[in-house]
Amino acid sequence: MPRLVTTYESIPDHSTSDIVYLGPWCIPNSRMNSSLLTKTNCINFLNPSIGERRKRVQHVDRVAKRIAVDLAGSLNRIHQTEYNLLYWETCIGFWLSMFLDSLYDRWASVQAVKEFGTELSFKSCFISESERIPNSTSEFNFLSQTEKWNRYIFEQALKDIKNVNIFSENLSSDSKPPNHRNTHKPRKLRFGKVKVRLLINAIAKRRSNIICTTYLPRHAEWKLALMLRTVPLYWIEPTNPQHIESPMLRKRFTLPIVGDEFESFARTLIPGQIPRSFIENYGSICSGIYDLLGTNNPGAIFTSNLHFSSDSFSIWAAEAREQGCKLFLSQHGGLNGQGLIPTRTEIHESHIADCHLPWGWREDSQRSRNVPALINVGKKEFGDQSGASKLLVITDCTYRYGRQPWMNSIDNQIYIANVQKLVLNLPIEIQSQAIVRLHHHHAEYDYSQSLLWSEARPGTVIDDGSTPIDKLRKLSRLSICTTLGTSEIEQFARNFPTILMLDPQTHPIRENCQNLFSRMQSVGLVHESPKSASEHIANIWSDTNTWWLEKEIQDLVAEYLYRFGRKHEHPLRELKRVITSVSKS
Repeated sequence: MPRLVTTYESIPDHSTSDIVYLGPWCIPNSRMNSSLLTKTNCINFLNPSIGERRKRVQHVDRVAKRIAVDLAGSLNRIHQTEYNLLYWETCIGFWLSMFLDSLYDRWASVQAVKEFGTELSFKSCFISESERIPNSTSEFNFLSQTEKWNRYIFEQALKDIKNVNIFSENLSSDSKPPNHRNTHKPRKLRFGKVKVRLLINAIAKRRSNIICTTYLPRHAEWKLALMLRTVPLYWIEPTNPQHIESPMLRKRFTLPIVGDEFESFARTLIPGQIPRSFIENYGSICSGIYDLLGTNNPGAIFTSNLHFSSDSFSIWAAEAREQGCKLFLSQHGGLNGQGLIPTRTEIHESHIADCHLPWGWREDSQRSRNVPALINVGKKEFGDQSGASKLLVITDCTYRYGRQPWMNSIDNQIYIANVQKLVLNLPIEIQSQAIVRLHHHHAEYDYSQSLLWSEARPGTVIDDGSTPIDKLRKLSRLSICTTLGTSEIEQFARNFPTILMLDPQTHPIRENCQNLFSRMQSVGLVHESPKSASEHIANIWSDTNTWWLEKEIQDLVAEYLYRFGRKHEHPLRELKRVITSVSKS
């Protein structure tokens, strides 16, 4: 009986003939396109179409809305509170959407096993609570990319598949997940610096306006704070070891099992998956917040990052809003407003904010206000870069196991192959000048991309993401961005010669942006294939500045920035005006 393999590390022998792979994420990146992978031994051999992806996301959205209502009720019951739905969506909505996205991707992959027909065996694996339950929302990002967590989810989905025989056998002690769990522990500060921050926080928490982790440069953040008659708050994760929640709380947490097959499956798993910050540690977090910030109720809270990275901040913000505070959330990523399938960050922050602050584009909401792109505040423009010698290739991280916007590892392989083809197709004199800038998280969610580059072209200069990017820009006459993020917004705003390579299969564009991107493509600012991008680079390489300064190029760059990375002569004044006016309304 062939053995079904669902994750990468659980493969005993890649050459074994009686193995059936659930999907291409089960084998090494370097062998993804080899004859090892065929339709006969890989169940999810093809990528879902763009239309199918949209249907999946829309289905998950509907399920998330229904579950959120019951989730709020259950959390109120076990914590003996009476908060409304928006309170709990502010706290846990981001985790719920990410969890359901991940769960649906894996559940849908398993459903294809039914049609495969052949009877298969699957080896069960023990997983402890510490390997299954994240402490926080941010920790879930790493947990969802580990081999053990994915094997556990796949196994739960396989239990109802009749042609799969599950047998028990513990994973050997020397088996390790591809990515060790990373909780991003903050570096310890010197005692004096801690004292200074506590003093600043003592002032900030007594002010009506609180700003924290704004995505602004530090000096600009201080200037904005002073304009709002406050000082920037340094967010410190609260701890209260004296307050210990009963471990029985999780056992009392339940959800009604209703809905279609997937929704029922999700509701069954959520009680054993919801982060500890909302169950066991919720009470201690609330107590710790009051110890740090007191009982003063601010009138406005503004952040760009903390509503994703800190559950304790989300709980505090939700509590403050219960007392009439207004929550201002700024965009902090470049894909927002452009990607065909909105990211979970875009959806979440626009839903929970009293005032959402995108960098130029606006969703259909009365609670949205355009603000300048915070990433560019205080940054100087570049001059003529044509005398520099390097080509800067900016890449993104990939994810072995599906998540938005990377649905699965097939996308990863298309993306990585495109970037490598771009470099390899360049004339040798330009190719030798290329610097491939990897995302600083490139090895945390998937295997290191450095290894793939050393196999494809050993001589390629690789930057692991640790070098300040301005240092690399100063060495380069031209850059190419291979995803929609913050890099192209920053570089366009700083007048740095830049082109985009965006494969429609991995980076589909939103309908209302397609006309602009089509016009950008017609003049060489956007390319949909490595061949087109490399040929254009070769054509303009000897005089990139003349091409970049053409009126049509500059007009389109300005239009792009107006829509997605707005510039302003006095950005802090504009930000203050928006916060002040909305706070008073």
